[in-house]
Amino acid sequence: MDSGKLALIARCVAAFAALIKGQHSSERAMMRFDSNQAWKDASQAVAANRDVLLALGGVFMLLPAFAVMVFFPMPELPSDPDRLSAVLGEYMQGAFPYLAITRLLELTGLMAMIALIADPGRPTVSQAIATGARHGLAALLAMLLITLMLVFASLFPALMAGALGKGAQLLLGLPLGLAIFLYGSARSMTVLPAIVAGRILNPFAAVQRGWAISRGNGWRLAAFLALLMIVFVILSWLFLNGLDILFRLGLGERGSRFGTALAASAVSALADVYFAALMTAVFRQLAPSSHSGDMDKAQ
Repeated sequence: MDSGKLALIARCVAAFAALIKGQHSSERAMMRFDSNQAWKDASQAVAANRDVLLALGGVFMLLPAFAVMVFFPMPELPSDPDRLSAVLGEYMQGAFPYLAITRLLELTGLMAMIALIADPGRPTVSQAIATGARHGLAALLAMLLITLMLVFASLFPALMAGALGKGAQLLLGLPLGLAIFLYGSARSMTVLPAIVAGRILNPFAAVQRGWAISRGNGWRLAAFLALLMIVFVILSWLFLNGLDILFRLGLGERGSRFGTALAASAVSALADVYFAALMTAVFRQLAPSSHSGDMDKAQ
């Protein structure tokens, strides 16, 4: 492999490792993550704010996602790797601006939900949306930063194992890469609530703050996140495929496409509602001072 590419990857991994180390040893997380309590707190938060959260999910998640699915549907992917990259590149070239706007709206909605759930002062919907709008760009940049670091860090084991052969790359590099990506994603669950709580506009500071809060609980969070993802994928796949069959029988091909897109958008929006509540529950559990401190200042 080109030495320049290896040097770039090594620098990205070094930055990723520095981020894991965090700010100061005095800020080490002392709380032990309790997944049962986090799920209980999240469920109670959703139940207590159900109508408002569903309305926010409909406006900021369901409608934009439905529009993208209808007007920019994912093309059928070919099996040939060369054609696959060409098809995906062409699709992203046309759809990227709309996908970016959709993601920004989704993050704004997530931030509004977090503010609504977490603030003990019970802000109005307009105040929560204003909080989400103020911090939406910071959230987007923080998520882009995390994604870039995790992609580079997770590719590094696969590239190193690839030097030993394809077998080693498949059996060693791929599992390690997936584990790194899952671990980093789990550690990042506290980043968005940290942005709202601390009114952080610097994406680098936001990522560092979120990772400082989740330090010491990375693998517990990773196991919890993996379980949630597995359950969600299985249930949503069964539900959407069952609906697709019914839609095809009753509405035909065109009606089925619209119906399935609407159902998929609704499932995704509902998942975002619960994920916002879960992120807030995890943040409040691992940073208990947020109950009376940072979250009070979010508005």
